Amino acid sequence: MDDFWSVVDSGRTDAKTCCDVVANATTWLSARPAAEIVATHQALWRLMDASYLHPLWAPPT
Repeated sequence: MDDFWSVVDSGRTDAKTCCDVVANATTWLSARPAAEIVATHQALWRLMDASYLHPLWAPPT
């Protein structure tokens, strides 16, 4: 998962908007080996899946 956040951090370089971050990260990632691209994609979807879990939206009271 740390590798995923490294990709996001690389996208933040010189970015002014969230769209710039995505564009920069995409450009950086496109030059990486296929296995790294797949691993980043899998990490993104694990985070997306986790974002739909109960603790995020309805923490225990």
